[in-house]
Amino acid sequence: MYLNLIKSLEKYEKENLLYTDDEINLLVLNNPENTYLKERIEYLNDKYENPYIKLLEWIEEEELDIEAILETIEDLNYLNRQYEKLYKQKEDNELDIKSVKITYSIKSIFSFKTEDEEKKKLDERGKNIEKELKEYLDLIKICHFIMEKFIQEFKELKIKSYYKYLKFFSISLKMNNTILNDLLNCIEKDKNLIEYFD
Repeated sequence: MYLNLIKSLEKYEKENLLYTDDEINLLVLNNPENTYLKERIEYLNDKYENPYIKLLEWIEEEELDIEAILETIEDLNYLNRQYEKLYKQKEDNELDIKSVKITYSIKSIFSFKTEDEEKKKLDERGKNIEKELKEYLDLIKICHFIMEKFIQEFKELKIKSYYKYLKFFSISLKMNNTILNDLLNCIEKDKNLIEYFD
């Protein structure tokens, strides 16, 4: 930001104030005799940190963290939906087992399976559903445990991160202002400016 302004002023001096070699002493920023000012400009160039860029990087990191949390919550919601579907299948299977006796007499006319075979098939399906339900429930419990633990640590980490970047931002602005003020004081003390305004 400041560096671009100084570079523009240097360019302006070279292109608009320097008509002959004799006029080189009229320059402020490009005056070869004023080495201290050149050093201050180089120092500003080396030490200047744009705190807004760091702030932008921090915000982008925060956005990625929030996206990851939202994705995790969506995954957890998916697990819950799958669990609910399986639970509904379990209830339906239990109703099918109860209704085997009632419907079997009608089916038996067209089926080669016995009532026991039909019941065994439904029992097996029920066991598989129970197994899947337990696996989903375990997965959901693990996810909840991790989320509860993670959320607390995440909050603490975010608070520390915010304080860190806020402090960096403040210190960086102060340091940049100190460097810039020093440079501006050098410019104001330049002999050409003093002579011109006296």
